[in-house]
Amino acid sequence: MPLTNANFEMDLNLFNVATSREKRGTLIVTYAQLSLLVGLAPEVIQFSKGAVDATDNFIDYFIEIQL
Repeated sequence: MPLTNANFEMDLNLFNVATSREKRGTLIVTYAQLSLLVGLAPEVIQFSKGAVDATDNFIDYFIEIQL
């Protein structure tokens, strides 16, 4: 998710659909500076604050499957 013009991706209605229909979890790939975006709905901000940074896990996984 780009940090430039992210208002479309972070629109509350679209974000709600993406996160409420998930079966096992929601993976958001973006920069750590997500909090710098202006105009995010409070619900989106709250969701992102509860998110877990899984960067190291994904890097380890991709290194493992490349072997």
